[in-house]
Amino acid sequence: MVSEYTNHISLQIDKNLEKLYLYEPNRYKASMFWLKDVFIAQNIKLLFDEQYETERKKKWNDMYFDMREEVLEKYRPNARKFKKGK
Repeated sequence: MVSEYTNHISLQIDKNLEKLYLYEPNRYKASMFWLKDVFIAQNIKLLFDEQYETERKKKWNDMYFDMREEVLEKYRPNARKFKKGK
């Protein structure tokens, strides 16, 4: 079972990464090295990091958007459609 504390932290991953970016840049770089693709796949927006945002938009539009649409269509055909490029 996931505690409320853990769930609260995961909901604010962008805020936590911003704090790492500002106060602990080496840990931020390490987390981005290992988890950048996970963050991009979840479409987490980090407006303070222009390099990440550029890569996120490109990968999201090129890869993840289409995969997400396929899964939604297969498992939740009545779910709303996402707009490409957002």
